[in-house]
Amino acid sequence: MVRIVTGKIDSGKTTRLLEIYKLLGIGDGFIAKKYMTGTDVFGFNLVKLSTSQEYPYMIHDKQLRNLTGKKNEEVFADRIGPYRIYKESLALINNFYEGLIDSDISPLYFDEVGKLEISGKGYYQSIKDALDKNIDIYMTIREDLIEEVMLVFDISEYEIISR
Repeated sequence: MVRIVTGKIDSGKTTRLLEIYKLLGIGDGFIAKKYMTGTDVFGFNLVKLSTSQEYPYMIHDKQLRNLTGKKNEEVFADRIGPYRIYKESLALINNFYEGLIDSDISPLYFDEVGKLEISGKGYYQSIKDALDKNIDIYMTIREDLIEEVMLVFDISEYEIISR
């Protein structure tokens, strides 16, 4: 079964997904934790639900010029809007979910499913593989992207969980 936590931007979807994970106490996945610099978004870290371990995921373009060290394109796999996505993070995501799917861990939690997945990137392959194996999924999707995401993954039966 696919369950979708939905709402507008900054409406608490990620918080709700975390609450569901804690309530159920089973399965695994990642949530995206937003980091701010004053009133600006610095970027996002991935937080593994089962361990709370964090991994850098995305950084806002404006923040790149403020950082020292590696800034070259080889560090980034892709971009979505003004955010650059770290290559290592995408590899981590894919390997992590592949292991969960191979082990029939359920449910799986996917946070911030949207434009990346619609374009066949991000969590796309992991979600597709989980659906193929009929593994239960909880995911957050902005309300304006639900129809498109359902179309891309050919999902016709799902439950909406409002924030």
